[in-house]
Amino acid sequence: MTERPPKSADWHVDWDGHRESQIASVAEATPAQRLAWLEEAIRLAYLSGALPRDSED
Repeated sequence: MTERPPKSADWHVDWDGHRESQIASVAEATPAQRLAWLEEAIRLAYLSGALPRDSED
């Protein structure tokens, strides 16, 4: 029988806890970190074809 890890106050195991953890993480991010995330998300969307490309490409 394997042992389960101990429950911890900072380890959220339900959907609401996870959502709250994500919101707190975003709230703690600096403007520079938020901008870097946005730039990377736009780059990923462009490379995956989710954004329209210019007709010259």
